[in-house]
Amino acid sequence: MAARTRREATMHRVFDVLTYIQQSVSDAGRVKRLKLLYYAQAWNLVWRGEPLYAENIKAWEMGPVVPQAFHYDRDTASEDPGDPKDLDDASRAVVDAVITYYGDHDGGQLSELTHQEEPWVSARNRGLAVGDKSPLIPRETIRDYYEQQELLGKPGPEAPVVTAPMPAPRITDLVRDQLDRWAGANALLAER
Repeated sequence: MAARTRREATMHRVFDVLTYIQQSVSDAGRVKRLKLLYYAQAWNLVWRGEPLYAENIKAWEMGPVVPQAFHYDRDTASEDPGDPKDLDDASRAVVDAVITYYGDHDGGQLSELTHQEEPWVSARNRGLAVGDKSPLIPRETIRDYYEQQELLGKPGPEAPVVTAPMPAPRITDLVRDQLDRWAGANALLAER
């Protein structure tokens, strides 16, 4: 068997994360589980710089959804599809931070929240423009949006201490993007 890369070694099965959410949130109906799964991926991309799970997220009418998780109806299954013990401490800490922040919302509220956020809005509009009712939401779009929210001090979950710091090249890219973004405004202010 070939050696696994660092990214492959830290990525989990989506069902392990889904089961962890199910076991951690007593009132987690299907929609709430799907949204918490989405936010866990989003914040893991921001805080750890890598995906929590390999499966893609699609911009469905109901909001961002991992299709494999949607099609597994946990409410009627006889056993959990995944093993949350397979999650490492840092991954559990990310999911716990997401649950702490978003867990008081019901599925409808979380769905409404995702409908206001750029990753779903842009992917959904792009898909509908070409007749695709299930367009992919690129991980980079998800990461960039939530990184921006965090950098701007917008409300969101608190990063757990156990996560690795953001990789230095990514920080450099973010600073460069912000400098470019504000260059015009700074030039105008310098003229006055």
